[in-house]
Amino acid sequence: MSPRKRRLLRAAAVAGAVLVAYSAFGFLAAPSLVRRELVKRGSAALHREVAVAKVRVNPLVLSVTVDGFEVKHRDGAPFVRWESLHVRLAPLRLLAGDIGLAEIQLVRPSLHVGLGADGALTFQDLFAREDGAAAPATPAPATGGGLGLSIGRLVVDEARIEFRDATRRPEFETTLGPVSIRLESFRTKGGGDSPYSFTGTTDSGETFRWTGTVRTRPLQSAGTLAFERITLPKYATYVRDQVHLDILGGLLALETRYDFEWGAERRVLRVTDGRLTVDGLAIAPRGVSEAAVVLPRIEVTGIDVDALERDATVGEVVLRGGTVRVRREADGSLELARMAPPPSSKPAPSPAPAAWAWSVGAVSVSALSVNWEDRTTPRPAVLPLTDVQVRLERLRGAADAVSPLSASLTWNGVGRLAVKGTVQPLGSKATLELDAADLDLVPLAPYLGADVVARLGGGRAGAKARIAVD
Repeated sequence: MSPRKRRLLRAAAVAGAVLVAYSAFGFLAAPSLVRRELVKRGSAALHREVAVAKVRVNPLVLSVTVDGFEVKHRDGAPFVRWESLHVRLAPLRLLAGDIGLAEIQLVRPSLHVGLGADGALTFQDLFAREDGAAAPATPAPATGGGLGLSIGRLVVDEARIEFRDATRRPEFETTLGPVSIRLESFRTKGGGDSPYSFTGTTDSGETFRWTGTVRTRPLQSAGTLAFERITLPKYATYVRDQVHLDILGGLLALETRYDFEWGAERRVLRVTDGRLTVDGLAIAPRGVSEAAVVLPRIEVTGIDVDALERDATVGEVVLRGGTVRVRREADGSLELARMAPPPSSKPAPSPAPAAWAWSVGAVSVSALSVNWEDRTTPRPAVLPLTDVQVRLERLRGAADAVSPLSASLTWNGVGRLAVKGTVQPLGSKATLELDAADLDLVPLAPYLGADVVARLGGGRAGAKARIAVD
């Protein structure tokens, strides 16, 4: 055998021995070492009990799988857990200047977080140093050279987040999940847009969807965000201090496109083509079981908001059907006024932020019923107003903005009242033409007073007038 062949055989034998030793270490020894370090260092860093059921290492494909990972809160309650985390490296990405991860797959992760009665996060201690001071902020990464991050494929299956807020009365609890996440071809430097998708549900059947693309230099993202069947009474506790009303029903849906860019030369934060609907809205004054306002359907379309320019536009607001109870109590107060937000006691910030510019193309109301009841009279005055139709156009946030108005209704099932003209809602001005015909006067009989001996048994009235208000 020639010396060259002998050298090749020796090299092959050494390579084989190294491969066998490497494989034996990776498959047999590395899993227990990784598991021990995860438990030891994780518990020390988080000041919480960390448990790992099993670690698997495949040195041939450069992958690590961590099964049965669990972290508990200091009181022993669950904090973070997952069924399986699989990570596979892509070492050749180093040639392109990236830390490469070919695949990340996380199966059934769960996160249990919340706010205590004092308003602190249940993991607040993780942000503080051992001496009690706040942890220093992490400096922003440099935008120049250095290694980037490359993720070929990220998959999160059946994630759940359980949230509890003890600052609310009653306490607020919800579960978000299962949530699915997909991210493809993500790069922090170079490359193009990375597509992603988020989908999930909550414990009460609410759903959300977030799809689009993302890139990092400059930080950009564009896509679609959608929520469906958001149960409004579930979140009423968060507006309880702002308004004196109870939300008895309502399902909200929202879908919009968004564009986000945050760079040194250009910044954008905008939503476009937004559409919001509320079905079955029912609200009542605080503590009243019977709804004062019931609106079967509200649609808001053409929502465009530029957050940085502080400009918002809405194409149209449409209300179809429903009933509104307008009750004047014996003391002269209006029931609906009790539901209004209380006047703010907070001083205005100085300097005040720039005012928002806003506009609404049209507000349209159809087939609405208004039940008027006045309890200040000796016997209540009751007047049903049905088939209420209102259309108000070209609303703007300016005192000199002029809006065309048309409205009509049926008076006590027979009469008709119509109004048409222009108004300046923020300028308290209006020029209107009123046309009333066959208005039944009997519902107005309680206003005659107790000292009037005669009883109003019938009568109809009509009028045409031009009204100017300033």
